[in-house]
Amino acid sequence: MKLRNRLILIFISLTVFFLIILNGRYLYANVSYLVNKPTPLVTASKPSAQIFIPPVKVASGQKSLPNKAILVVPKINVSMPIVFGINGNSISSMYDGLNRGVVHYSLSPMPGTMGAAMILGHSSDYIWKNNPYGAAFALLNKLKPGDTMFVEYSDGRRFNFKVNQSVIFNPLSVDSEIELMQAAKVPSLILVSCWPVGSVVKRIAVEAIAIK
Repeated sequence: MKLRNRLILIFISLTVFFLIILNGRYLYANVSYLVNKPTPLVTASKPSAQIFIPPVKVASGQKSLPNKAILVVPKINVSMPIVFGINGNSISSMYDGLNRGVVHYSLSPMPGTMGAAMILGHSSDYIWKNNPYGAAFALLNKLKPGDTMFVEYSDGRRFNFKVNQSVIFNPLSVDSEIELMQAAKVPSLILVSCWPVGSVVKRIAVEAIAIK
C-alpha cells in the first residue's frame, strides 16, 4: 500500500511539474493579473525592427501608414510591437515573427483601415524558449465587451478600438462567426491565439471595433 501511494504521489508530482513547464508563461501571466491590478501602459517610443511591406492607403487625403506600430491592451497589460509583412503560408516565418512581437496577418487590412485586421500572438510558448513575447495573448479570455485597446503607429497616429465579442473556434472547419468578423465593413481588429492554452486544438478570437 505504501509503495502504491508513493507511486501515485510521484505520478502526480511529475504531472504537475510538466504542466508548469509547458504552461509556465500562462500561469505566470494569470498570477500577475490577479496579484497586480492592471494599469494602462505607456506607449513604447520605438517598436522593434519590422519587415518592410509597401504602405497601405488609409483613405483619400490621408498619408499612407508606416509599417511600424504597437498594440496596447491596458486591461491585460499588453504592449507589443506588431510585426508586419509575414507570409501567412510560411510556418517558419510566422514563428519567427512571433519571436519579435504579435503578427499582423498580411492578407488582412492594416489596423485602422477599413475591414478586419487580424493579429496573431502566442498564448503560452514553451518556457525554455528565450521569447519575451511567448505569452503575449495568454489572457485574451479576460477581455469582455466594452474593454478598450489601441494601435499606435510610429508616426504618432493612433486608432482606438472597443471589444465587441469573443469566440472559440476550430481552425480546421468553417465557422460562421469568424467569417462575419472577417467581413466587417468598419475598421476592426481580430486578436487570435491558441485555445485552450498549451494546445493547438482550437483558437480564441477577440473582435474589437474602431471607436473615436
